[in-house]
Amino acid sequence: MATTFPPSREADLVAWALNWSTLTVADPVAYGLDATQATDFRALYIAYNALYTACNDNGTRTPTKVQEKKTAKKTLVTEARRLIAIVQAFPGTTDAMRRDLDISIRDYEPTPVPVPEVSPSLEVTAVVGRTIKLKLSPSSGEGRAKPTGVMGATLYYAVGEDYPQELSGWIFKGNTTQMKVDATIPAEVPGGSKVWITAAWFNSKAQAGPACAPVETRIAGGLSQAA
Repeated sequence: MATTFPPSREADLVAWALNWSTLTVADPVAYGLDATQATDFRALYIAYNALYTACNDNGTRTPTKVQEKKTAKKTLVTEARRLIAIVQAFPGTTDAMRRDLDISIRDYEPTPVPVPEVSPSLEVTAVVGRTIKLKLSPSSGEGRAKPTGVMGATLYYAVGEDYPQELSGWIFKGNTTQMKVDATIPAEVPGGSKVWITAAWFNSKAQAGPACAPVETRIAGGLSQAA
């Protein structure tokens, strides 16, 4: 089954166009086309194939032929896209027919999006005043990119000598799609306070996985401090 159209190789495009033309000329109505559409495409295929053959023979290849082939290919591909759209929309087109024509088969069952099963690794890299610089990474330690299916992370913070045991005790800080993020603590939190940060991955449906072990630091009240 073709995954892209047109095929990247011209030889494959020639073979594809021959197959399409053979099937649709034989029974255009079965594919939602009429005889004129089928025969017109057949003529485009014949013209393109002749120029393709000529350009692959050193005895007949010329700059003019090459340019004519490019033009014929563009016309063929444009018309093929138009006819493919008609065939795909035709109610009588089955997946078996799509396979025969070598066009894409629609996925009627959406691929399920799994909820993240693991938590991120979270690190405080620096504190500048009330801004905590954070670095997210996969907890597995493999690479620096987000795990497959993960769109970003949700951040929470809490203030106190110990962190809350329940999520209801945490304050939502925001969502991020970046692996390095700054979290600025509100002005009402006194300078020098101990601040806890935790994070959880979320997927494209905004479904969150488990939160990571909280990390702690102290806001410096305007002074720069290493984590």
